[in-house]
Amino acid sequence: RRNTRCKLYCQTRRNVAKTFFLSKGTFARTLIDLHKNAHDLSTYNMLALPELKTEYSLDKFKEDQLERRTVVAQDFVNSMDKMESRLLKLCEFVVQRANVPDLTTLESLEQYLLANASVTTDNKGGKKVKSMMEAQEEQRDRKKQLKRAMVEHDILGDFVRLVDYMAMENLFKNCITGVQAFLEQLRLTPEKKVITFQIIISFANEDGMAFIPSEGDVLEMYNDLCEDMVITVTQATRLIMLKAVKSHFNGLPRITSVGNAIRHDHRYIAGRQQTKEVIWGDFQEAFIHAKGYETHRLWYNFVNEEWPIEWERLQKLDFRQANEEHLTKYIKKVRASFVELHKMFNKFIGNLYLNSQRLQTELEPKMQDILAKVKGKLIEVAKLKTDKLFQDFNTRIKTLAERPQLLKNFAHFVASINEIKADLVHLMQEAEAIDVLYAVAEENGVDMPQEDTVKKEMVIGGPNVTQECLKDSFLDAIQLATDFKMNNLKVMSAHLDLSIDHINEELLATMAILNGGDYISPNSDPADVLIQLKGVNESIEVIKEKVVTYSGYQKLFEIPISEWTNLHSIEKLYKQRHNVWSTLDSWQTKTFTWGQTPVEQLDAESLRDEVNDFFKKSYTMHKEVKDEVTEYLLDSVKEEKQYVPCIMDLANKNMKKEHWSKVFTGMQKPYAPDTAYTLENLRAWKIFDYRGLVEEQSAIATGEANLQGTIDKIKALWDETELETKLHRDSKDTYIIGGVEEIIQMLEDHQVTMQTCLASRFVAGIRHKVEAWDRKLNLMMEVIDEWVNCQKSWMYLEFIFSSDDIKRQLPEESRKFAEVDKGFRDLTKKTHNVKIAMQVCADPGVLQMLKDNNAMLDDVQKRLEDYLETKRAAFPRFYFLSNDELLAILSDVRNPMNVQPHLQKCFDNIKELQFKEGSLYEIVAMKSGDGEVVPFSQMVYAKGNVETWLTAIEAMMRTTVLDQCRAAQKAYYAMPRNQWYWEYSAQAILVIDQEEWTKDTEKALCQVAQDKHALSQFHKDYATQLESTVSLVRGKLTGQQRRCVGTLIVVGVHSRDVIGTLATAGCDSPSAFEWNMQLRYYWEKEQVVIKQTSAHFVYGYEYLGNSPRLVITALTDRAYLTCTGALNYNLGAAPQGPAGTGKTESVKDLGKALARQCVVFNCSDGLDYKMMARMFSGLAQAGAWACFDEFNRIGAEVLSVIAQQMLAITTAIAAKKTQMFFEGRTIGVNPDFGVFITMNPGYAGRQELPDNLKALFRPVC
Repeated sequence: RRNTRCKLYCQTRRNVAKTFFLSKGTFARTLIDLHKNAHDLSTYNMLALPELKTEYSLDKFKEDQLERRTVVAQDFVNSMDKMESRLLKLCEFVVQRANVPDLTTLESLEQYLLANASVTTDNKGGKKVKSMMEAQEEQRDRKKQLKRAMVEHDILGDFVRLVDYMAMENLFKNCITGVQAFLEQLRLTPEKKVITFQIIISFANEDGMAFIPSEGDVLEMYNDLCEDMVITVTQATRLIMLKAVKSHFNGLPRITSVGNAIRHDHRYIAGRQQTKEVIWGDFQEAFIHAKGYETHRLWYNFVNEEWPIEWERLQKLDFRQANEEHLTKYIKKVRASFVELHKMFNKFIGNLYLNSQRLQTELEPKMQDILAKVKGKLIEVAKLKTDKLFQDFNTRIKTLAERPQLLKNFAHFVASINEIKADLVHLMQEAEAIDVLYAVAEENGVDMPQEDTVKKEMVIGGPNVTQECLKDSFLDAIQLATDFKMNNLKVMSAHLDLSIDHINEELLATMAILNGGDYISPNSDPADVLIQLKGVNESIEVIKEKVVTYSGYQKLFEIPISEWTNLHSIEKLYKQRHNVWSTLDSWQTKTFTWGQTPVEQLDAESLRDEVNDFFKKSYTMHKEVKDEVTEYLLDSVKEEKQYVPCIMDLANKNMKKEHWSKVFTGMQKPYAPDTAYTLENLRAWKIFDYRGLVEEQSAIATGEANLQGTIDKIKALWDETELETKLHRDSKDTYIIGGVEEIIQMLEDHQVTMQTCLASRFVAGIRHKVEAWDRKLNLMMEVIDEWVNCQKSWMYLEFIFSSDDIKRQLPEESRKFAEVDKGFRDLTKKTHNVKIAMQVCADPGVLQMLKDNNAMLDDVQKRLEDYLETKRAAFPRFYFLSNDELLAILSDVRNPMNVQPHLQKCFDNIKELQFKEGSLYEIVAMKSGDGEVVPFSQMVYAKGNVETWLTAIEAMMRTTVLDQCRAAQKAYYAMPRNQWYWEYSAQAILVIDQEEWTKDTEKALCQVAQDKHALSQFHKDYATQLESTVSLVRGKLTGQQRRCVGTLIVVGVHSRDVIGTLATAGCDSPSAFEWNMQLRYYWEKEQVVIKQTSAHFVYGYEYLGNSPRLVITALTDRAYLTCTGALNYNLGAAPQGPAGTGKTESVKDLGKALARQCVVFNCSDGLDYKMMARMFSGLAQAGAWACFDEFNRIGAEVLSVIAQQMLAITTAIAAKKTQMFFEGRTIGVNPDFGVFITMNPGYAGRQELPDNLKALFRPVC
């Protein structure tokens, strides 16, 4: 045991000696020196600390720290330079020792060891040959030295890495120490602190009081400080990156970032966090202290926000509205602010120096300025008020000193006295306000100018006044003026009464003039009477001015005001006379003008309105003033008013020469067409005796004009209406017409208008024009109809026959379409150039050409339908594509990729086919819509007719799915279940999983006779297996795997529930109904067979992809049972129920369970029996299922035909026929045919199914 311990010790010592640099003489001394240099890196303090306590601003602190880091950075450079020098010197020494010639051969090694080793020098200076033993000993020493040098050379890289680590470790330590030192400084007691940060209170923040700098600013400074220390450290030279030492490493050396190491170090993170907490705590305490200054915010807001607005308002305030309240409140507020501001003081709080006096020094000067402005405003207002009152007193004293003797002047004097007395209270208030302003000034130490004070005492009095002031003189003057007024008032009232009597005499004289002479005679000239009335009106206006003046005097003298009855009477009389004579003058002028104007130039509407207005006026005036003049005016207007209708007929602008000729013939007067007949001429020929004739001809003229206007409007519209043309697709010279809806609407409207015109009793004169336009519009409508039909067919067929493949397969039809195509293109190009619709449609031959084109296009379309039917018969799944989709495939049969977009309509879940890389014809796999790719069992070549190789794809799809199922069935027990899931397609996995479940369930049922707990045990085992599958979901799966597992879980849960139901029901045999009613999968004769009760189905092998399955409920089981039973008897099924209850999805899910293609079709009332026949034909030949949603929306007559179609197919299947005659052609019959219909009972617009159709579908409710 002791020997073993000794050996272990020796072995350990040797191992340490190999890797311990201090044990090697070459490295030891240098390593110690480098360690000292590295230690120096940790001693340089990157944090600048002042000797005495300093209240730093942030900028000053940042400046000092930057200066300190700059010095330390240079110290780092100097220390690293020393380390670099020692390191490179050692490396050079080791490299030189290990620098030997090529020793790869034994001969070269022996020569190196023996060199200078066999000869020595004796004492006499002669050469001496060494002994053999000495030479060998020296050779061994040299060999040891060489070996040691080689070993040391090999570990140079490790040594450089060690030295670099030592340097970086000390730099790391320096940075951590700096962070911790700053934290320790913050935690010192107040008397020991040398660093504090000056914080100023500010109220500039709208949200409340704030600090400058803020807490965020201090924290940002600290974050920058820490980061700058890290950056200073990381900028130091990395010895491991020196160019001179790169040769000692194999490849690039792995370098650890010192900066990242520091930033992630727990001490660095903790130090920064604790420092932030200290700063946060100091700021919280500072906020609590500063809250005591919150009231000072009022003064801050007053100075900076309120006062500028208040001062502006004071400057704009008129001195007459200003009073002592406006000024004293500011003086008091400023004085109060001085008291509060002097209560502020500075304070140390933690590491913060709260400077509040800065705010005080900021506010005090502003308050002093405010006080000075208010005092100045006080002086200004007092002076202006005194000047204004001085002027007012003087002006009023002068007015009161007058002594008028005339009535007009006396009245003005009385008005002035009343006005001055009314203003007396205001003047006394102004005097009092001035006195108060001077008292406020004295109270607040405002030095008022001497001249202002003297003037104030002269105006309102004062202690230094020796004579009577203006205020007292003013009051004396009022009393004297009042006495004078009362002494003279009676005399002046007598003069006023005399003047009023003269006015009444003038009014009576004027009234007598208006009631006689020319004013009441109808024979007077209206123009002369109006001139005389003008003079009367001027006299009345003069009298009215005097009346207003004298009434004012009466009011001033406080005596009763006269009523002036005579004045009101004469004003009314004058107004009546003026209205009557001005109306009569206007009437005579108008009648003369109308009589001299040619009738065709008369404005009949205006004439009628004016006559009516004259009648209303004359009737109203005669009712008010019944004299000879108003009676004459009313009779004149009445006489003319009865002829107005005839005059309007005569002035009808639509009256032509032929109409006037008939009028003159009726009057038995010669008619000169070129003569301008005036109303006076016609009146002289007694035209008004022939009013009936005139009215008849005027009505005929108006009717013909209206009809002609209608035709002209229609013509103008069609002269401008253009047939809109636009380029067809991307063509440069092929056009089609567009926007014909508006043209058709306009045509229909105009045709109705023409029929209305032809039915008019006034059409006789222009019948030929109306009939011509009716023929034009009918022709145009027919052309547009034919054109629209032709264009629709041409656009449909143009794309089809642009394919060379279609042309090659349908040569005769292609020739006919080319003929139509040329004519259609020429017509549309001409239309594009001409544009006017009427010109194009009226062109001879256009209608016949369009009719011929439509006949040929109808024939081409019929033959095209027959051609497509042959393709569908060859590949029945083409029935599930529209004509356009099928033609898109056939138009480029040489490109198999052209089929890809339509595969999902032909197959249940083949989204695309995958071709062999580099080949366009070799198909190797199918890809589902959910992304699953399944390789084909054999390659399929996409050559020849598309229907041929698609049939091969269908067959290979079924073969591939069957092969996948076979392989999955064989491998089920050959590998773990959780591995087996991923080896085959999801469809095969699901089918074989169900097949194995069926097998295991029947095995358990057979064992019940021997072991009554067999089913219960199987239920537990299956639940455990299901939980294992569920656990896969929690693992890392691809999208395809997760979808597959989800489907397995959904089906597995139902299978587990079925086993539980069997166990609960006490089933003991595979023949139990509870088991037979389930959908069961069997592997028989290398095929998958599905059974449910008496129904028996061969698995369809339609590729379903990795699609999800519905959750299977008890209702779903019953629906499946009904549907499979119906299919077993060659019937359909009809799930019924409200919308959204899962009818269609249940049918689709049953189709997935049996691997049948299921086509869903949404029915509508527009569905006809031909469309249904084509769908049934495809289903019968392809052996696919169809689910017709909302089947009872189809019309009753169509449903009856559908019943016959359905019965014919099901009868053929029941007779096991392979072909049948259906809708005029022979089709193949596939027994897998299945039809399901869904209905929403009770909904509006739904039909009741005929009884013969009901009998073909089993209801599912």
